[in-house]
Amino acid sequence: MIVNCLNCNTSYFVDPLEIGNQGRTVRCMKCSNIWHQQPVLKTSSELGVEDDAIPTNNKSPSAIGNLNESKIIKVKKRSIYFRLFFVFALIVVFIGSLILSRQSIVNKWPQFTAYYSSIGMNVYSSNPSGLEFRNIMREYIFEDGKEILLITGDIWNPTEQNRLIPKVIAELVDNNGYKLQGIIANLISNKIKSGLSTKFEAQLIPSRDAETIVVRFASEK
Repeated sequence: MIVNCLNCNTSYFVDPLEIGNQGRTVRCMKCSNIWHQQPVLKTSSELGVEDDAIPTNNKSPSAIGNLNESKIIKVKKRSIYFRLFFVFALIVVFIGSLILSRQSIVNKWPQFTAYYSSIGMNVYSSNPSGLEFRNIMREYIFEDGKEILLITGDIWNPTEQNRLIPKVIAELVDNNGYKLQGIIANLISNKIKSGLSTKFEAQLIPSRDAETIVVRFASEK
C-alpha cells in the first residue's frame, strides 16, 4: 500500500501488515510530520503515483508507537526519582533543623540534652538566671560491689554578673516521660563568677526502664 505525508505530500510504499487493521502513528522521514495512518487498500496505479516518484531512500515512514512507550517509561522513572529526591530533601531539612535548633529545643525540653550529648552535640539547659549546663557525661562505675550511674557536667555563667547556683537535680526518665528516680547533685561551689564555670556530680542507680537522663535546675518544672 502507499501512504502520503499530509504535510509535504511525500509518498511511501508501506506493508499493510505494518499499519494493521486499526492503523498506527507514523512520522514522515523527510519533514518529520506525525499523523495517524488508517489502513489504505489502494495501489499506486489507483492513486496515479508512479513508482519512480517515490523516494528510493525512504522505504516507509517511521512508526513512533514504541517511541511514545519509551517516553512514558522515562517520564515514570523521572517521576519516581523526583519523589525519592523530594523525600530525601525533606529528611535532610528535618535533621538539619534539629541540629541547628538544638539549643532552643534543649532550653524548652531539657530531657533532650542527653540525646544530643550522646551523639557529640554540645548542648546545655538554661534557667532564667542565665546559667547553662554543658558537657553532660554519663559513666557506669562500681562502688562497694554495686553498679552506679555517674552523671557529671559543667555549669557555666555567661552573664556579666556573679550568680548563685540553684540546686541541680539529675533524673532518670522512662520512654513515657515518667520520672523513675532523681537526686540533688553535688556542687563544688554554690556561687559562680561571670564568665567562669564549675562542675557538678550526681550518682544514680541504673534502671533498665530508663530512657533519658534529665539534668535541670530545681527552679525548673
